Amino acid sequence: LAFELDDYYRELISHRNLAAARQYYSSQSAAVDRIEEIAAIEGIDCDFVRVDGFLVPAGDDDVADLRKELDAATQAGFTDAEWMEQGPGPWAPRPAIRFPRQARFHPLKYLYGLLAVLTARGVQVFGSTPVVGLD
Repeated sequence: LAFELDDYYRELISHRNLAAARQYYSSQSAAVDRIEEIAAIEGIDCDFVRVDGFLVPAGDDDVADLRKELDAATQAGFTDAEWMEQGPGPWAPRPAIRFPRQARFHPLKYLYGLLAVLTARGVQVFGSTPVVGLD
């Protein structure tokens, strides 16, 4: 679960605008927060854990673009993203951007837990059922 943008905040700002990038950041980070909240409140054991995400340059020529990406991400609202002079693990000694508060979970455990909560509350869930109209 990530609100770091693999397609780059700077590209989103360039192709859309800063408001769109801020909206993306806000909506995606809120979605991850909401999944965490639901799992905690409902006691859904889905292995949810917060993790850092890292963006590293493909080569030495990409370091300048990485700095531009940090600036764009910060403008979009990712104010706690940070520059690291040396990325972790196999990316060392190249720099990296650390994006905190990303998450990892088991999606099927989450969905089955959600289904159990809903059915316990009397919600009927139907699979393989096309919707042909609404009244």
